Amino acid sequence: MDNGDDRLYPAKSTCNPQGTLPFSCLYSTVPIFRIDENAKTATLIFHQKATGLYNAWGGNIDSLANGDVEYDLCGVIPTGSVVREVTMEKDPKTVWSLTIGANYFYRAFRIPSLYPGVQW
Repeated sequence: MDNGDDRLYPAKSTCNPQGTLPFSCLYSTVPIFRIDENAKTATLIFHQKATGLYNAWGGNIDSLANGDVEYDLCGVIPTGSVVREVTMEKDPKTVWSLTIGANYFYRAFRIPSLYPGVQW
């Protein structure tokens, strides 16, 4: 999860993250890298900009068995959490989304079912 907290802006830009939240120029991204430890390389294989969402803290990303990506933006400014499943394409499509205000999902994980023999 790239919260965007340490993103650098030009000195004279209109975005100066020293003022009052929220900043329209702050945004978070969802990157996925393929790591080759032997070659000591990292290749960016997916990167979605969470347009209009700035996640100030926490969150997680998970690759699902069906090839989709699920991510949790748990500290969205001004308040709340957003969990999304998206397709892993150049222009990702949202499969489903859950938004909650006034509370935070520190982590979100997909579970098959709470009921034996039932799959969702």
